[in-house]
Amino acid sequence: MEAELISFHEDFVHLNSARNLVLRAKTGCDYLPEGEIRSHPSGDGRKWRRIFPLGRQAVSDCDSFWFVGFFGQKLENVDEKWQKALWEIDDRLLTSLAQYRILWYSSCEVTPGGDWFNFVLMKEENGIDQWRHADGHDCAVRDISPHVYKRVRIHAGRLINGINGQAFHVKRTTFVEYANMKMVNREVKLWNECFNV
Repeated sequence: MEAELISFHEDFVHLNSARNLVLRAKTGCDYLPEGEIRSHPSGDGRKWRRIFPLGRQAVSDCDSFWFVGFFGQKLENVDEKWQKALWEIDDRLLTSLAQYRILWYSSCEVTPGGDWFNFVLMKEENGIDQWRHADGHDCAVRDISPHVYKRVRIHAGRLINGINGQAFHVKRTTFVEYANMKMVNREVKLWNECFNV
């Protein structure tokens, strides 16, 4: 895949907006019940949900963050059964986040009623791989995603200057394509580049 990181600029605009919500939420000024799907604070009609698996203070006490940003492009007509299964897996994953030392997890619509993206923050880089092999996560990738998505992009790296910075040091992006209810291509692009929003 011949792509440059700049071609995913919009992804990082969304991830940066989610990072801004972490800043707002960790101060306690959003009062959003954790894990519930609510209207996005921007008032633009999007839905979102978020959770601090280790509590708000854990984010305040941390000065180094690793991130994962997931973007999925859904099939045009997703069977309700598979959509429901996806949300059930998401709910199950929410209950296990703390054991993987995840500091923040959020899901948000990219556009109202459209595709969703996830923004995950953790304290240690190895948390990314540990969470990737979590029981519910494996099930979602193997059994459910082929029935829901056409394409998936997963960016992973570190936040430069912590939660207050606007630069993402992107280590890699995983690209996955599905067709006929199965994975047909998976490619990992190593960047090791800084992306400023």
